[in-house]
Amino acid sequence: CQEIGIRLIIGATVLSCMRLNLGIEPLLSQVIRHYMRVYLRVRVGSRYSERCRTQMGFIEHCMACGERTYGDTIRYDCSLCKGETNFAGPLWLGPIFSSDYLDKSLRILTNISGKYHKMLSTAKNEAMLPPTFYVTDSIADGLEIQAPAPMEIISDLTTRGFTASRTSLNPKGLRSSAPFEVVRDVLSSLSKKQ
Repeated sequence: CQEIGIRLIIGATVLSCMRLNLGIEPLLSQVIRHYMRVYLRVRVGSRYSERCRTQMGFIEHCMACGERTYGDTIRYDCSLCKGETNFAGPLWLGPIFSSDYLDKSLRILTNISGKYHKMLSTAKNEAMLPPTFYVTDSIADGLEIQAPAPMEIISDLTTRGFTASRTSLNPKGLRSSAPFEVVRDVLSSLSKKQ
């Protein structure tokens, strides 16, 4: 829900900006306690507006198996289990973090450690990964297993050739280029080793 909220906020901003031939570039997105914050750079011109339009779409989530997809159309059924899906949108499907902005911020904060440095470092790691993250505890509950440590899951996914990172939006969240069934398989295989 944290990321969907952020993407809806950015999407609403994009829709308002497009009417004025403006575009936006998300720099940083935060979820702290019960509020969400998005830092944006506004760009003037129809080319920026058009670029933003192509980044809008929908996210679908299957409540039966947990599969998630995103794109510019709604299918209404799950590609894995053929169950009915819930969808959100139109919302922003583009990046919610700017790698350049995070690099500059981390350079400024080189002598500062703590939660802000950790949050920016995690955001930098996930900046180029696909939309949506998985909450490992929720997947483990569905499989009726104990959730492995997030770093074990990331290591296994990386070994299998996928990119993966923790997310700055949820301490139990994991963002990866791996399809949902692979993430689920990794959790299942790691729990058998415990």
